[in-house]
Amino acid sequence: QGMKDLVTDEEFRAFVKAKQVRVRFYGDYVRYFQGTRFEFLLDLFQQLTAETLHFSRYRLFWGVVGNDATEQVAQMGAEYYMREKRFPARREIIEAYYGEFVAPVSLFIGYDKFSAFDMPLLATGQEDLYFMTSPTPYLTERQLRLILFDHLYSRKGEPDYAEFTPQDWARMRHFYQTNQENTMGIGLNLHGVWYPLAQVTGTEKLLLDEFSTL
Repeated sequence: QGMKDLVTDEEFRAFVKAKQVRVRFYGDYVRYFQGTRFEFLLDLFQQLTAETLHFSRYRLFWGVVGNDATEQVAQMGAEYYMREKRFPARREIIEAYYGEFVAPVSLFIGYDKFSAFDMPLLATGQEDLYFMTSPTPYLTERQLRLILFDHLYSRKGEPDYAEFTPQDWARMRHFYQTNQENTMGIGLNLHGVWYPLAQVTGTEKLLLDEFSTL
C-alpha cells in the first residue's frame, strides 16, 4: 500500500514534475510481484517512469527488492548473449538493470547499523561511506555540507609518510594507542533498536596539536 501511495500521491507527482525529476525503478520486483496481488504495482511503476522519461534535470532511482542483483543480472546476461551473440559490457549491464547508465557512486549516506546497500553494480570500493545517527530523512543542509566538505577535501589524497615530522608520528601514535580497542560500528541493542556507541577519543589533542602549529 505504501508503494502505491507514493507513486500515486498528487503532491509527489507535482514535485517530480515541478523539479523535472526522471524516476526509474530498479530491482527484482517484477519476479516478486508478478502473479501476486501486488502485480498492479508494475503498471504504476511503468506509468510513472513513462511520464517522467523526458525530464533531464534530476534523476531518482528507487530500489524495490534491489539489495541483491545476482540472479537478475545473471538472467539479463544470458538473455543478452542469446540476443546479441556476445557477452554484455559493464556499461550495458548497468543500463539494463537501472534503465540507463549510472556512474559508480562516490559517496553513500546511510544510518543505523554500518552497512551499504541498495546500490548493486555501482559500488567499487572507492566510495566514501557516511552514517547518520538519525534516520536519513532528518538530513539537514548543514549536515550535508559537512559530509560534502569531508568527501571533497578531508578524504582526498594519500599521506606521504616520507614527509612526516616527529610531531606527525607522535600525534598518529598517540591517537592509535589511545583508541586501540575502540571500534566504530559497535552499538547497543535496546528493545530491538540498535544505538551506536561513541568510540573515538583523543580528537581534542589532534585539534590542539594542529592549531598550536599555526
